[in-house]
Amino acid sequence: MNNENYYLKYLKYKKKYLELKGGGIECRGDNMEIKSLQNPFGYSIFSHQNLYDHFGNCFSKVRFGNFLDIARSNNVTVLDMVNAGFTYHQIIVSEIDTEDNIYNEIWNNHINLINKNKYFFLRAISQGYLRLLAKNDSSPILDDVIFMVKLCSDSFEYKVIKEPFDNKILILAFNMLLKIQNVKDSKGKTTDSNIGMFWSRLEKYNIFPYDLKKLR
Repeated sequence: MNNENYYLKYLKYKKKYLELKGGGIECRGDNMEIKSLQNPFGYSIFSHQNLYDHFGNCFSKVRFGNFLDIARSNNVTVLDMVNAGFTYHQIIVSEIDTEDNIYNEIWNNHINLINKNKYFFLRAISQGYLRLLAKNDSSPILDDVIFMVKLCSDSFEYKVIKEPFDNKILILAFNMLLKIQNVKDSKGKTTDSNIGMFWSRLEKYNIFPYDLKKLR
C-alpha cells in the first residue's frame, strides 16, 4: 500500500472516530471573520465540499456558528447538505429549516437518496430518528415492509457495534419495535410476518422479549 492509500485510509477512520466522539475535537465550525459570504473559506469558488470541510465535524448547534449566514447566502438546501455528506442529525442541528420541514424534504426524496446513500438512513435511524422508517402505519420506507424491518435491524446492529451496551440500547430497541410493529405496505405485506428478522437481530446480542417488557 503506497503513502497515498495509507493517507486516504487514515482520513476514513479519522472521520468515523470523530463522529463517535461527537466531532468536537477538530470541529472548525466556530464563528469566523467573513469578508464575503459568497467566498467565506478563501477558495476561488464556493462549493458544498468546502462547506462540509469546514462544518463536517460539527455535531452541536453552538459549533455550527455562522453556518446559516453562509448557507443562505449561497442557496444551500437540505438536499445539498445530504449530498455533501452531512448526517441527518447535523442537518437538524444546523437549523437550516425546521425539523418537520427537513423530515418532509428527506421523505419526499427518500427513494433516490436511499439508493445513493443507505448509510445516511442507517446512521440517522440508529440515532433514534425513527420517523425515517415509516411515515405512518401504511407508508413504510420504499413502501416495502420487508426492507423497513431489515433497515431497522441493520440500524440497531450499527448502534450496538459502535457504542457501549447500556439501557439506552434497550430503549432504542423498544422504540423501534413500537414504530414498526403495526406497519403495512400497499402490497399487503405486514410487519407481523416479518418481525422475526428484527427479533433475530436482537437475540444476537442477548436481547429477548422479557428485556423489553421491563420498559413498559
